[in-house]
Amino acid sequence: MKLRLELDFNSLLILVVTVSIAAGVLWGTLTGLYYIFTGEMMLGLMMPFVIPLVFAFQGLITVLLGFPLYRWFCRKYRGQSLTGIFEVEQE
Repeated sequence: MKLRLELDFNSLLILVVTVSIAAGVLWGTLTGLYYIFTGEMMLGLMMPFVIPLVFAFQGLITVLLGFPLYRWFCRKYRGQSLTGIFEVEQE
């Protein structure tokens, strides 16, 4: 099945910030371990908490600046084309 869709601002923001936080948790953990093994204990303990916040802020800025381009692209090509298994929920 192939569907075309366009996310609104809130949905795109939630998606991008969620993915950014997940990437930040992974990157923060790896960076924290690096600092712990190099002897910087305080930096090592801070990184898993600080880096996800930085990544979330980066995701927010990306959506704020990129949403007009995303909307223009979706209007020009009638949305994004997605394939896969989809489920329709009744509201």
